[in-house]
Amino acid sequence: MEDAVAALAAYRCPELEAFREPGETPALHLRRSPPLAEGEPLGTAGGYTVDGDGVRVWMPEEPLAAEAALRLAFAVAFQRQGGLLLHAVGICFPGGAWLGVGPSGCGKSTLAQRCADAGAEVLSDETVGWLPDGTLWPTPFRSSARFTWRARPEPRPLSMLAFLEHGRLERVDPLSPAEVVKRLLAQVYRIPGAGGLDAVATLIALAEPVRFMFRDDPAAAAFVRRALGRE
Repeated sequence: MEDAVAALAAYRCPELEAFREPGETPALHLRRSPPLAEGEPLGTAGGYTVDGDGVRVWMPEEPLAAEAALRLAFAVAFQRQGGLLLHAVGICFPGGAWLGVGPSGCGKSTLAQRCADAGAEVLSDETVGWLPDGTLWPTPFRSSARFTWRARPEPRPLSMLAFLEHGRLERVDPLSPAEVVKRLLAQVYRIPGAGGLDAVATLIALAEPVRFMFRDDPAAAAFVRRALGRE
């Protein structure tokens, strides 16, 4: 990643340096470029192309644009490994990891905070990576500044996949396969022209997906702990 892009993105992603390990040979490069006619739009401003080992972006000098470029690079990296970058929260108790998927406003940060208060490790309250070996990966993206790391979290094995909704009490309900695919695809950071359906099918097969309804209450964290077999 070019230092200028990293410096801009760091305003929105303070833990970014934990993902820039010195001495490694990168498999993917994020570089700035003059505008190209064949590019795809990058958020609300700028554009990008993906070619070989490079992601080329043109963007304004703004932290939000730099964050969008960085998120794009993460999405490309996960898709090239057969995985997905998801709009989701990753919550880890000692026995496993809970992947809570859903749009903005569904309660990802609320659930993350309740679980963090109960001793959970939060991979991210906004964007989580998944690989087909069944692991969830932390990312530097977050929606709430309440979550900071002393050290970069390690990837964790996926135990449960839940689609989040607000409710009056904690409960899980089954979902039809068609509804699961629809909900999951809506929260995947997808690159135009790239696949993703095979990865979605693999993720669904790894953990029986459910709908999780919960409230802003310590009982939500207790429910997650029980579901992961920790109580």
